[in-house]
Amino acid sequence: MSYTLVVVDMQDSFNAANEPNVRNNIEREIKKAMAVKAAVIFLEYSGMGPTIPRLTRLTDGYERGFSAIKNHNDGSRQVENLIDAHNLPRHKIKVTGVNTDYCVRETVFGLAANMKPTRLQVIADACWSDYDHDYGLRRVKEVSTVIK
Repeated sequence: MSYTLVVVDMQDSFNAANEPNVRNNIEREIKKAMAVKAAVIFLEYSGMGPTIPRLTRLTDGYERGFSAIKNHNDGSRQVENLIDAHNLPRHKIKVTGVNTDYCVRETVFGLAANMKPTRLQVIADACWSDYDHDYGLRRVKEVSTVIK
């Protein structure tokens, strides 16, 4: 059974997106998703530039790769719209990206409130923050499973 991987705001404008371990771990998650034909959604915060090309190049030509622009911290509506428009898996959603205590947290809370996926997971080592990563992880545990 497949799933949807959401990559939040991995844009050079965010310092956290430039952490080598985070980039490597998100790359790992994208490759794992593609290996099982899972959907991959890149969310981009409007005005902050494109997703890091190293990551988006992985999905070049991949028919289950998508992207969306958001104007707020919470990108759950964009994820839901893509899932509905392309009949993507909504029963299991994995989330990665930056900033854990802002955009990742708000997107996870929005997904939990609006979509009710049966399994919502945050991949801790594929997230980071310019501010307070640990706080973000503590908060997302309220509505999701955090995988170390």
